[in-house]
Amino acid sequence: MKQFRIDFNETCWMDCYIHESYEWDVNGRVNKEHPAIIVFPGGGYLSISCSEAEPVAISFLQEGFSTFVLNYSCDDKCLWPQALHEILWSIWQVRSNAKEWAINPDAIAVMGFSAGGGMAAIASTQWNTEGVDKILGAPDLESLKPNAAVLGYGDFDATKLITSGFLTPDAYGKAPAEGDVHFDPVKFIGKHTPPVFIWHGRQDDAVPSYITMDFVRRLVDFDISYELHMFDFAGHGMSVFNRTTDSDNYDMRKFRNVSKWTRMASNWLMNTFGY
Repeated sequence: MKQFRIDFNETCWMDCYIHESYEWDVNGRVNKEHPAIIVFPGGGYLSISCSEAEPVAISFLQEGFSTFVLNYSCDDKCLWPQALHEILWSIWQVRSNAKEWAINPDAIAVMGFSAGGGMAAIASTQWNTEGVDKILGAPDLESLKPNAAVLGYGDFDATKLITSGFLTPDAYGKAPAEGDVHFDPVKFIGKHTPPVFIWHGRQDDAVPSYITMDFVRRLVDFDISYELHMFDFAGHGMSVFNRTTDSDNYDMRKFRNVSKWTRMASNWLMNTFGY
C-alpha cells in the first residue's frame, strides 16, 4: 500500500491509501485496476470527524478499494463555491491519476457521513455546475462526475432542519446555517445523479431519518438506481461501527446489523462497477 497526502490549499487536503499494482481476483475475473472510494467525514461542517475518516478508508481498503479521505475546509471556509471546488478537485485528482495509481477511472465512488454525506451528495448532484471544469483544469464536466455514491445518515437538506426547528443555526458551519441552497442537495437530484447506496439509523437524533426518505423519494422520481437500508435501533455517527470507532460505547447485540453495512456497500459497489 502507498500512503501519502495531496494538498489543495492550506485548509483542504486529501489523504491517499492506494493499493500497489498487482493482479487481483473478484468473481473469477483478474483485475489490474482497483475501484476507488473518496471519503467525506462528518462534523457538522464545523470540523472533520476522525472516526469517519481513516477507519472508513482502512475498512474499504481491505475490501479491494483504493481509498481517499478529503479533509475539506470547515466553518467559515466551507462556503460556496469553494466547497464545490474542493469536492470536485478530489474526484479529478483520482481520475486524472488513475493510470499511475492503478485505479479504474470509471469506478470512482464518493462516500460521506452526516455533513460529509451532504458533501458527497453535493458531488453527486452538482458535479455538472457550469464552468467548474475550467476552474479545476479538467477537460469537461463529465470528468468530475462520481460513478456512484454511498451516503450514511447524510444531511441532505440543512435548510429544512433549521427552519423546522430540529437543529439551530449554530449546529452548522456558516454557509448551511445561512440557508445556502447548494447545501440542500436533495433539491438538485436529477437524471445526472449516479447510483446511490444509502443507509440511516431510524433513531437518529441529529439528522432525522425522514431526511433520507425525502432524498430517496427524489431518486425514485428520476428513476435513479439505489439501495436503501434503514436500521431500526441505530442512532447518529456510527461510522463503520468497529473497534477503530466508538462501538465499545454501544450494546453490540442491539446494533449488530449496523456493522454489516460496510460489506453490503462493498458488494453493491462491486456489482455497480461490474467487478
